[in-house]
Amino acid sequence: MEVEYENVPEDIRYLAQALPKLTLAEFLLTMPVIVLLAATPPVILLLLSPIPLLGAATLTGAVWFAGWHLLRAYRNFRSAPVRPGMVQMRITPDFLELEHADYCSRQAWQGIDSVQHVGEALVIIRPMNSGFIVPDRWFASKAAATEFFAAAQRYHAEAQSRKAAEPVANTADFYPAWTQSQQRLAVTYLNTPSDWTFAMKTVGSAYKSTLDYLFLFILCIAPNAGLALLALDALNGQLLKSGMRVPVHPLLAATLLVLVTLFALLANFSIMMLIRELINRRRIPVIWLIRRNLEIMPEGMVVNWRLGTLAIRWAALGKIAVSAEAIYISDMQPMIAFIIPQHVFFEHDSAAEFVDRLVEWKEAADLAAADAALAPERPDDQNPYQSPQT
Repeated sequence: MEVEYENVPEDIRYLAQALPKLTLAEFLLTMPVIVLLAATPPVILLLLSPIPLLGAATLTGAVWFAGWHLLRAYRNFRSAPVRPGMVQMRITPDFLELEHADYCSRQAWQGIDSVQHVGEALVIIRPMNSGFIVPDRWFASKAAATEFFAAAQRYHAEAQSRKAAEPVANTADFYPAWTQSQQRLAVTYLNTPSDWTFAMKTVGSAYKSTLDYLFLFILCIAPNAGLALLALDALNGQLLKSGMRVPVHPLLAATLLVLVTLFALLANFSIMMLIRELINRRRIPVIWLIRRNLEIMPEGMVVNWRLGTLAIRWAALGKIAVSAEAIYISDMQPMIAFIIPQHVFFEHDSAAEFVDRLVEWKEAADLAAADAALAPERPDDQNPYQSPQT
């Protein structure tokens, strides 16, 4: 069975209806809650200090910053970019296929989280809450939409009962012509949770040991202890020196308090992000940890793994970032979609060649797309109403 459709930005409302309310709340509230929790200890200590006005100012700033993060998350969700162009979706008992002018993919049902019909759209949700949205308006009739949804739901349920998926095979005839280029470089890699930690707002290095986490937690707690000392004991016009209390200038005391408050806020925010990192490490989908083979060529790249295959042009991909640990390729969301660890390259020269070609071909594709967007429209000689200056 198949259907051809095109998404518009307003279709994101169907994904919002399909996702659990707790998931939406987490997406919108995680950063605001982290900001407020990070500010709580300093605010309490400052409100109890001789300078409660600074505590009130810190609380006001924290609330404003949390509100800004909430608004930003809401806007990001509502304004998720949509790739223009028609998409052809085909479903079979074994896999789901998508074809677009800039990409084509085939994925086994075992890699799909759920199939739902909400409002007036079919929503197929993938790991980490991304998905495909097919509004009912693209089907020939309501009955056709219902039949397509029932088939997709049945295929997904049957695949989940089988658990193990057969490798997606016979893909040669599925790829577009541009994938036959003789200019290509290939790499095979296997991601770990640490690889994906960088893509999930990490603090410090993505590759941490237990001792690294312990050291960072101690380092983050220290400014709060200093703030407690200043705010609750020494700011009553005195500082402790050699076992004796000595007077200090109020301006010096206030300056110290402001500086330590800033360090405490940053430290608490880092602690919250570290806790979030530890939680996220346990939530990384298994499908992200499957061995992949990635080939790059002048017009795009092809990725193969046990549960699927993807051929995508450079124009449909986002930024490329390179670090000492890995090569990161983003999608159009923009979210990191592919992580190639540097250690999979046997030699430094082969890694450098891969990065050079990757950046060269991506930049050439971006430049060509920009030139095409700026190209003037061709005049319509058959239009008698067209201005001769056009």
